[in-house]
Amino acid sequence: MQHASVLHAHAAGLGSHQQVPVVQRCAARVHRCSAPCPHVRELPAKRISQGRIGQMMLQAASQVDEVEEEPPTYDLKPKRGRPSTKDARMTVPDVIERAAPIHPYPGEFQQTLVRSFTLGGIGLHTGQYACVRVRPAFAGEGRYFVHVPQGTNLHRFKLNSGTQVGAQDAEQMPLEEDVEGKKIELFKRYLVDQEEGGFEGNFEQYLHALDAGEMITTLEEGGEIDEYTFDEDEPIQRRGEDEVYMAASLENIKTPQDMTLVLGEEGEEVIVGAELLLAALETAGVDNARIEIEGGREVPVLDGSALGWSMEVQFAGVRPTTVSDDSDELVVRMAPCLVDPLTVHDGRAFISYVPENTQRVSAGVDWKEQTDMIGRQWFSWCLYEDLPFRFELAPARRYLPTVESVTGLTNLGLLRGGAESVVMVASGDKWWDPTMIRFVRDEAARHEAALLIGSLSLLAKPGHAGLPLGHVVSYQATPALHIKFLEAMQAQLQPEDWVPVWADDEELVEEAEEGE
Repeated sequence: MQHASVLHAHAAGLGSHQQVPVVQRCAARVHRCSAPCPHVRELPAKRISQGRIGQMMLQAASQVDEVEEEPPTYDLKPKRGRPSTKDARMTVPDVIERAAPIHPYPGEFQQTLVRSFTLGGIGLHTGQYACVRVRPAFAGEGRYFVHVPQGTNLHRFKLNSGTQVGAQDAEQMPLEEDVEGKKIELFKRYLVDQEEGGFEGNFEQYLHALDAGEMITTLEEGGEIDEYTFDEDEPIQRRGEDEVYMAASLENIKTPQDMTLVLGEEGEEVIVGAELLLAALETAGVDNARIEIEGGREVPVLDGSALGWSMEVQFAGVRPTTVSDDSDELVVRMAPCLVDPLTVHDGRAFISYVPENTQRVSAGVDWKEQTDMIGRQWFSWCLYEDLPFRFELAPARRYLPTVESVTGLTNLGLLRGGAESVVMVASGDKWWDPTMIRFVRDEAARHEAALLIGSLSLLAKPGHAGLPLGHVVSYQATPALHIKFLEAMQAQLQPEDWVPVWADDEELVEEAEEGE
């Protein structure tokens, strides 16, 4: 029996892409996953390792045949004192989900989407409705925005709100045979494992754990989990020579704002609030994308997080891209890498960069004086060591430290789209809406890390990475401070400071340098 189907039909009801359990697989081991969907990742692994379910998962993991292949290594040619990356490894486990593709990553060569996707919604600050279609693009075009006329893409976005069923109709709907008995049996097992095994999660988490255990058993016995199949590659529309567009680059930040990124300046076709969309594209390796926006000028806020964008990218798929339809030549992807550390600050707020052999960000916030619900938080995330952006950072929502800050922003003409259901608002020792919380201990810091990545993506040359090779640390940073840091970093970057992140032989490095 598929426990996930019981959960989907009769329990809390996750989104279509969230309901699936995961198993983490890395090199010679299959790891247990304490919480397969983003909003239950706070369950400590040591708790789920107790009891019958945890014992089954641990036993299955310990019996998996060893895999001879080692995880891939990603080396860089040391230069001008830059640290060698010969020991850098891709240690993050794959996340295997039912009916879902493996989460994409940046590659050795420039990439784009397999197919386009479309989302629509209200802008947080402008309150305008906009429809956004993200489409594949050729290598070297980079990520860029195009305002398109009304009616261009709106028909492509259809909100699936389900089918409304009346109470009388519901009584006559056919159900799986003895579904009530199966639900009762599952709940009995849940209560037993709570009493005797020490399981401390809720019933929904327990069903996920059961399904994850089944997947581990399937893999241990040599079975396979059904793979997700992508559509054929969508044809790419080349950008017109005279087409008006807005590149997602630092050069187009004309007036830094304290609340959000604004590409362009008033009087032009500006783009507002694109940082979470750009973060989802950057971390998934979508280096080239044509982003069409119809209606409003602000990217939809969705649920206040990057989760919607990240999941759409995952299900759209990522593939290498060439400079044209007539070419088969792939273009090496480069990333910025300074030799020396760098720090900018504004009062006590600061952003620092330290050279390192990977791409890592850390974010800290301190709202202890305003509210204990946020207090002091830190969170660090590495592209090649931690779980994908979709699981660790994308689900974290926007937040405000006080109810008064909502009023203040409204008086400034912001938050016209409303804060309800999209912004976590702290009120003293409690949350205004505690049902919104996904990461109890550090959601604010996670969200700041996601915003930081979105801003760092603006460093990218067309088709290349913006996230630097190194460790970027921010504390109480605003979007305006992000831009100040990017300007300072760009001022120091030299042509030789752009390096191929995934290159592992010197010949490829030299070819890339000659191409520059």
